[in-house]
Amino acid sequence: MSDVRQVVDGVDPDKVIVPELEKMLSDDGYLRDFQREIKRRYGAFQRIVKAIEEHQGGLDKFTKGYEYFGLHVTPENGVICREWAPAAEAMYLRGDFNNWDKFSHPYKKLEHGKWELYLPPKPNGDCPIAHESAMKVSAV
Repeated sequence: MSDVRQVVDGVDPDKVIVPELEKMLSDDGYLRDFQREIKRRYGAFQRIVKAIEEHQGGLDKFTKGYEYFGLHVTPENGVICREWAPAAEAMYLRGDFNNWDKFSHPYKKLEHGKWELYLPPKPNGDCPIAHESAMKVSAV
């Protein structure tokens, strides 16, 4: 799902079947003028769900993105940082832990708009980012 626009472009409303569309139109006649747009949007929705199923492991896994994205302390006391920014050309983490250096901690670009950065534990085994540190992710 590299670009949602690519997924939904080209939906042909004439080929989309919306469940119970006639019932909806009979319940609210004012929607009849928007029947083509309703079909187009439903077709776009179907394509997005299919892309999530194919590329993200399903809707259930996709809705639990907080378990994957963000900053997480690893069992060995490192920090894994993951973001989803499909339009970004570069990403960096800066904050108290690196004296707000803008470019010292670049993320690695992965597929489907994902970015990742791993910070190993300090030599003494401590977490590289102290609790309650201020941080900022910069996207270019």
